[in-house]
Amino acid sequence: MATHEYWGNGDGWDFKILATDISTEVLKKARQGVYSRQEVLKAPPHLVQSYFSWTGDRHNPLYAVHNEIKQMVVFRRLNLLEQTYPFTGLFDLIMCRNVMIYFDQETKEAILKRFYRCMHKGASLFTGHSESLSGYEHYFKRVKAAVYRK
Repeated sequence: MATHEYWGNGDGWDFKILATDISTEVLKKARQGVYSRQEVLKAPPHLVQSYFSWTGDRHNPLYAVHNEIKQMVVFRRLNLLEQTYPFTGLFDLIMCRNVMIYFDQETKEAILKRFYRCMHKGASLFTGHSESLSGYEHYFKRVKAAVYRK
């Protein structure tokens, strides 16, 4: 939604969003793009109004993400602990927010090296604000808090 807000339909840009998770259940729900009223209330009202359609009934109101948004996203299962990632192309941006806090230093460093190999020169890595890369061995240049560049 944020990408569509910024670029609209792309106007000549060829981009896709790869959304990954280790959980097949989480991916299944995300692919469906249908959320309860309580879940949708967490999003800014203008995004709900612009990118969701009301469905269900008054006893069970559901909101479905518009197809134009769903078509921008490819969902895949990914285990960050795998030695290599099954991608053929390079990324311009990786957003890995609030995930690496669950790993020890050695594992974080290995993940950062794999990310680095999967990115174009000049690409950006966004982490969670509680996930500073300070003190870890990596090749990224810090741009500002939670933003790094290859």
